[in-house]
Amino acid sequence: MHATQQASGVRRAAGRRLFWLGVGVGLASPWLYVLQLRAAWLVVPWYLLALALLAVGLLVASLVRQVTVWRVLALLFFALFAGFQGYALVAFTGLPAYTGPVVVGATLPPFTASLPDGEPFTHHSLRAEQNTILTFFRGRW
Repeated sequence: MHATQQASGVRRAAGRRLFWLGVGVGLASPWLYVLQLRAAWLVVPWYLLALALLAVGLLVASLVRQVTVWRVLALLFFALFAGFQGYALVAFTGLPAYTGPVVVGATLPPFTASLPDGEPFTHHSLRAEQNTILTFFRGRW
C-alpha cells in the first residue's frame, strides 16, 4: 500500500499534515503576541519572526510533497507575512544613532514629555541656576 493511502483505500493528499501545521503555526504567532501584550511583557517579540519562518518552511515542505493552488496561496500569504514581520521588527525596534557622550555645559536637545499628572514637561523646565542631571530609568510596568 502506498504511503499516501489509508487502510480504507481512500487516497489522502501528500503533505496535508505539514500544510495544516504550517497554517496553524502561522496563525498562532500573532495571537501569542496579543497574549504577550495582555501580560504586559514588554520585550521585542523576535519569536514572531521565527514562528513565521517555521510556518513558511512547513508550507514549503508541504508544497514539495504535492503542489496545489491552496498550498501556493498559503505559502505566498505567510511568506509576505514573515517579510512584513521581519521588516517591522528591524525598522521599528532600532535605536537612534549614537552621537557620543554627554559633554559638560552642552545644551539639551529640544524635547516634550508629559508628567504623570498630565502637565507638560519640556527642555525649558530644566533651566535653572544650578547644574541639572536628567536620568532615564528603564523600569518594568
